[in-house]
Amino acid sequence: MQTITIIDTFGFFFRLYYAMSGLKTKDGKPSGMVSGFASFIANLSKEFKSDYIIFALDSKGKTFRSDIDPNYKTNRQAPPPALLQQLPVCIEMIEKMGLYSLGREGYEADDLIASVVKKHGATHKINIVTSDKDLYQLIGENVKIYSHGKKMLYGREECLQRYGVYPEQIVDFLAICGDSADNIPGVRGIGDKGAKKLLDEWGSLDGIYSNLDRLPQNKQREYLIEGKQSAYISKRLATLYDELEIPPLEDAKFPQQNPLFKIREILKDYALNRLLSALSLQEQNGLDLWGEGKGASAKSSVLGAGGKGSAAEPSRGGSILDAAVGGLDGQNSIPGGSACGGQSCESAFKTPFEPICITDAAELARLCESVSAETLVSFDTETTSVDSKSAKIVGFSFAFNEERAYYVPLAHSYLGAPAQISSDAAKAAIGSLFRGYVVGQNLKYDFEIVKNNFNIEPPARFADTMVLAWLLDPANAVGMDSISPRYLGYETVHFGDVVKKGETFASVELDAATIYASEDAWVTLRLYFKLKQLLEPALFKLAQELEFPFVRVLWQMQRCGIKIDVEMIKRLIGRNEKSLRALTDEIYELCGEQFNINSPAQLGAVLFERLGLPAAKRTKTGYSTDESVLKDLTALHPAVGKILDYRELFKLQSTYCEPLLQLALADPQNRVRSNFLQTGTATGRLASKNPNLQNIPARGTFAKDVRDCFLADEGYSLISLDYSQIELRLLAHFSRDPALLAAFRADEDIHARTAISIFGDAQPAHRTIAKSINFGLIYGMGAGKLSDSLGIARAEAKGYIERYFAAFCTIKEFLQSIKS
Repeated sequence: MQTITIIDTFGFFFRLYYAMSGLKTKDGKPSGMVSGFASFIANLSKEFKSDYIIFALDSKGKTFRSDIDPNYKTNRQAPPPALLQQLPVCIEMIEKMGLYSLGREGYEADDLIASVVKKHGATHKINIVTSDKDLYQLIGENVKIYSHGKKMLYGREECLQRYGVYPEQIVDFLAICGDSADNIPGVRGIGDKGAKKLLDEWGSLDGIYSNLDRLPQNKQREYLIEGKQSAYISKRLATLYDELEIPPLEDAKFPQQNPLFKIREILKDYALNRLLSALSLQEQNGLDLWGEGKGASAKSSVLGAGGKGSAAEPSRGGSILDAAVGGLDGQNSIPGGSACGGQSCESAFKTPFEPICITDAAELARLCESVSAETLVSFDTETTSVDSKSAKIVGFSFAFNEERAYYVPLAHSYLGAPAQISSDAAKAAIGSLFRGYVVGQNLKYDFEIVKNNFNIEPPARFADTMVLAWLLDPANAVGMDSISPRYLGYETVHFGDVVKKGETFASVELDAATIYASEDAWVTLRLYFKLKQLLEPALFKLAQELEFPFVRVLWQMQRCGIKIDVEMIKRLIGRNEKSLRALTDEIYELCGEQFNINSPAQLGAVLFERLGLPAAKRTKTGYSTDESVLKDLTALHPAVGKILDYRELFKLQSTYCEPLLQLALADPQNRVRSNFLQTGTATGRLASKNPNLQNIPARGTFAKDVRDCFLADEGYSLISLDYSQIELRLLAHFSRDPALLAAFRADEDIHARTAISIFGDAQPAHRTIAKSINFGLIYGMGAGKLSDSLGIARAEAKGYIERYFAAFCTIKEFLQSIKS
């Protein structure tokens, strides 16, 4: 079966530009994109075994998608002048080299690629060179996506690993979560994670909307209802048009001779002297640049063969482009230097910056000695573990500008590893760097590493790009591998590309380690400038005044931890085990048989088939036995209440008691030190893990026993603090409702005041209802939810809500204005 390679041309050019944006010729002419494209062509036969190659081009002006949604792609900023200056040159290069290009007025390159796939996908293997996730919808048995940066193919399973959905779900995925790059709106309020879960459950957009009544009555369901029109418009925008007429493939044959011979004048104009020298030398020797005799096949490397150095093997560096014939010309390329302390790096390749490995202590001291409070420096650590409490430092990287970045190895331990920087020299250097304004990605982790390994406190002034990315777009992932392509158009080297499974960074050879680690510092610095530019001034000010100082507070909280009464929790675990056994026996006796109480399938069969209780709803896997279903059945059979008690206690034991004991015993001071996540939610709320201290039960029959196991240090007390109706105070402030404002100004019990407004009195039962309404309406609760939570008729709940809005007359209008 023959192979077609299709280049998503403009997307490829844009990535080249941003990866090589600093390159200029001697006379100041921007040259990075031209140089990168020439290097790509020089390596063409090494990278691709292909019978045909097509450069798919976007058309000028608007496409048919602008008729579907006038806002399509209107959010895009004008390309930089330097990019626009080089783009016609690159198009001219394609034409003069005789390479086949394909474009259609009113259509995008993606549509042309889709049409090629439809016409030839059954009879040809097709590799699409792109970084655009839209094109993943085309993946099939013979169709793969090829990442030029990572040197790897993406098929069906790789698509699932990368995006969490299969190729046939990509369009529906984008219809729900949208695509900020193309201004595809999606469904407001639902991001990547929510879209993945919905598609995992219901399969498709149509499946989701066909089962809306089976979704929980929550915000997500409301978002889906409100955003249905937007979802289906987004689906039309994301769906590629594949009915374009495609000419025969004859003109698209892969070149047998190197096309660079045909553009020597352009190479001269951009002073690409090494490429020119290589062309001349090989011409004299009767060879072409593919490294073969004239007339020989140009297809020398099997794409996806999986052998050493093949395209299927992830590149150690994974940069946007590899070195071509020893690299770009010295006047055009960023200074090469050595990535290995003055020794040649066998796996070295061109990067958009100069990666430098420092193994000389005097040189390290010289670089760091001039750092002052005004020096901006990016900083990152490489370690043996993601667990900052146990991780040992292997090295650190830093950068002062976008031209070069440094890696300082300390503890690489592979066979033949060279001498590295001592701990004392590293401590002195980091101390000097921390005099500056330090920029990092997830600095809380690095602060812990530096404190544990060198006893150095965090710097006085710092900025965290992960926090900035979260402030800019809280609904999306904020890891470097996600935000670098999103904001810089640069695909980073992934950890798995350099560290073998089961090994640590200490096993990575210095050349690959230098490229990976120094890239982290380089990307972090670029992200800082880019995110600062994109953020509104008020948000950047918020970061400086609140979020960055909060990083230090959370780091201190993590280091301190909280003490656990080990003996008390051991006794509690023993008591819980006895109670669980007793509850199990009672449930078996009441149900008339033994079964796995923790199995929803077995429990459903017992309750709804053997005992004949009414089944409220079914899921794809059987009867639903969630808490809301069981609560409705408590009056119908005594076993149900016992099952609810069992579940509460089992969750307490397995989720809180046993893990807390294990963590406390593993700590010399019997303290648990949770990892607090500042950027873990889209709403701005704090999150925590290992353990999740925010989920320790506050209410319930057994909750107090768990909380009693937390101890204050001697001379201190644990106190419980809560804002007094903070949500309602904010509602009063923003809605300016006169009745609500008056109640707060008079320091009244707001729930009692609401009860009086609705019922005419504030007796306890009425106050409870008023409290549910007060807090529920803020989060979009309707009559159905209120009736469920209070156990009352829907009509009665609707009447309460209407009386509430009558008493607080401006709140309804305010809430509706937010929705619109």
